[in-house]
Amino acid sequence: NNGWNRWQAVVDALKQQNPPTATPVPTDTPIPTATNTPVPTNTPLPTNTPLPTNTPVPPSTDTPVPTAYQAPQSLIDNIKNWRSEQPKDSDHAIRWTRVLAAFGKASHNDPMSSSEAKIYRDERGWSRWIDVVTALEKLGK
Repeated sequence: NNGWNRWQAVVDALKQQNPPTATPVPTDTPIPTATNTPVPTNTPLPTNTPLPTNTPVPPSTDTPVPTAYQAPQSLIDNIKNWRSEQPKDSDHAIRWTRVLAAFGKASHNDPMSSSEAKIYRDERGWSRWIDVVTALEKLGK
């Protein structure tokens, strides 16, 4: 093996060299030692000062971050139940899937808008759509 031969050549070359020797330290030279300086024992250590407990917290000056509207879970549950009344590929189920998509609870490429939902509520008179329209309007859809 070519790699082994190169390695063996390095080992052989090292064996032929004389090992380095240590220079002795003269015995008459004193070895310096560390000295410890004592800490005075009569100096009191600082203590932590407790924070006052009756200081009121000042009101926040930050502008509150508005939270996004979330449709009530009871409405989401109703919509899921209404969707399951018909087969998944029916117009009925697809409409409810589009509503869920508008609320971020399902996937559909054409989420329901509040103006379309108003047609079902107002022109068709479907009472289920009353709360749906309200929620979509609050969502800004």
